[in-house]
Amino acid sequence: MAADLTFIQSRVHRHLTAEMLEAAAVDADISGLMVSGSVARGDAAEGSDLDLYVLLKQGCSREFYTGNHSGILLEIKYADYDKALYKLSRNSMEMYNYLDGRILYDPEGLMQKLSDIATENYNGYRSSRKDRKETAHWLLSAKTKMEAADSAGDSLKASFVAGTTSYKILEAFWLVNHKPMPPSGGVLAHLKDLEIGAALLEDGMSRLFMGSAEARVRAASEMIDYVHPLLQNESN
Repeated sequence: MAADLTFIQSRVHRHLTAEMLEAAAVDADISGLMVSGSVARGDAAEGSDLDLYVLLKQGCSREFYTGNHSGILLEIKYADYDKALYKLSRNSMEMYNYLDGRILYDPEGLMQKLSDIATENYNGYRSSRKDRKETAHWLLSAKTKMEAADSAGDSLKASFVAGTTSYKILEAFWLVNHKPMPPSGGVLAHLKDLEIGAALLEDGMSRLFMGSAEARVRAASEMIDYVHPLLQNESN
């Protein structure tokens, strides 16, 4: 089946995608195929995994597939339309499959319909007061632990808490921006989507993940101090 795969930078990824597309086009149970993740976004490395999303005919089901092909980890998610729609309604991170995805095969237009729903949900997304409140409590508790360990001269424990809290800190910035949290592989690509605290987040991430133990603890504390009152602000 002919399709424009020039957006795929790696020859190996492109060849493997073409093979999967050809197989999908002659599979009676398949009604759509989309490439997602880093390959779809264009920020994949040569050895990055290839993520495919296969839409099945209604009532069909298949198990998640993972396997090594030509040195590339291939991962395929399967769902029929109803299941895909249900997952989209229950898991906000699922939106990014469609926001980042490239539809390659969609003769019935169902995958495009799901993509339009994902875009509409994303544009209307609002983080919940409950999530903001719980995250605010989590971050305050983590900061207290870091400060106590730091005061006791236990830099290992302070740095450990900073590291284990890092994802929650990032999540907090997405919450105050009323954006769904992307999957870990898409965080850097979607920093551009944020407005509130974007400059601090970009600078803080460099120190939080690449700095010394002291720099990591300081970065975590600064980011928590910034985002904590925003999480508690009822007008957000």
